[in-house]
Amino acid sequence: REHYGWLDSEFRGWDRGPRILMIHHHILAVPGTGRDVNNLRDAGDVMAILRELKVDMVLSGHRHVPYVWSISGVRIVHSGTVSTMRVRGTMPPSYNVIEIDEDSVNITLHQPGKGEEGKEPLASFSRTPVTTSEFYPDFERFVLYDRLPFLK
Repeated sequence: REHYGWLDSEFRGWDRGPRILMIHHHILAVPGTGRDVNNLRDAGDVMAILRELKVDMVLSGHRHVPYVWSISGVRIVHSGTVSTMRVRGTMPPSYNVIEIDEDSVNITLHQPGKGEEGKEPLASFSRTPVTTSEFYPDFERFVLYDRLPFLK
């Protein structure tokens, strides 16, 4: 919670390119990684803030498993790990290459030492923000505290 104001000061009004937040730990549990106690305790509030601030992508990699998903318009991009064999299941060491142009984002998974054979498309999406998601049911009906005081 002590970093909410910092997020606001960094991202509100940002107009010099994509809004990308890089963090070590993941905001939400990563599918395929088993039980998780390392995601953010206030993940729901953080996701609401990132959505409000129109953050394009959150990059993280703590779980060493590549995974990409979109939640309320915020793209969550997890990477594998290139420097250790401490990975889950059969996932080999890997890293993501993210290419951003004017209209789209393309993410390719790379396995070190495998050349072209070790490249695999992981995600591709438009840079146009997703605007269809809304809080449902109406958030204010059920939350009685001042949820995002700095966003006023």
